[in-house]
Amino acid sequence: GHGGLRPRRGAQRQEAVDQIVERNVAARGGLAAWRATKTLTMAGDMDAGGRPNHALPFVLKEKRTRKSRLEIVFKDQISVQVYDGTQGWKVRPFLNRNEVETYTPAEMKSAAAEQDLDGLLVDYAAKGTQIELAGSDPVEGHPAYKLKLTLHNGEKRNLWIDAGTFLELKMEGEPRKVDGRL
Repeated sequence: GHGGLRPRRGAQRQEAVDQIVERNVAARGGLAAWRATKTLTMAGDMDAGGRPNHALPFVLKEKRTRKSRLEIVFKDQISVQVYDGTQGWKVRPFLNRNEVETYTPAEMKSAAAEQDLDGLLVDYAAKGTQIELAGSDPVEGHPAYKLKLTLHNGEKRNLWIDAGTFLELKMEGEPRKVDGRL
C-alpha cells in the first residue's frame, strides 16, 4: 500500500525545513558570527489591525540575555516597552499614560518566554520548537517559504522566509494585548 510513502514524505519535509533554516542562518552571517553577536536592532512596520489596518513603525533593540527595548510610533507618539531580563516597564502615551508602569504578570511571563536575539530558527530543536513547512506564499511580491512554528510553550507563529535571500520577510504571532484589549 501507500503506507511506506508517508514517513519518507515527512522526512523530506523535515529535510526541507532544516535546509531552509541552515540557509537562513548562513544568510544572516553564519552560526559562529551569530553566537558572537551581543546586540541586535530591528526596524520595520507592525500591523496593529483595525479598519483601516494601521502599520506602526517600530524599532526593537535586543541584548543578551533576553534584554529588550521596543519603541512603537503611534500618532506621532512613541510607546516604549523595556525588559531587563527580570523586570519590565512600559510607557504608553497613546493611552494617555505618560508615566512608567511595570509589566503585568502576563506581560512578564510573555517577556520571559521570548526567544533571545538569536531569533526563532537558530537552535530551534534544542529550544523545543517544532517547525512545519506549510508551502510557499508570496510576501509583497517576493516568493517565500511559509514555516509554521510551535514554540516550547505551545505558542504558534508563522514565519515567511524569502526563497531567494533566505532572510525573514514577515512574522505573524498571536496578537499582543494592550490592557486586555486587542
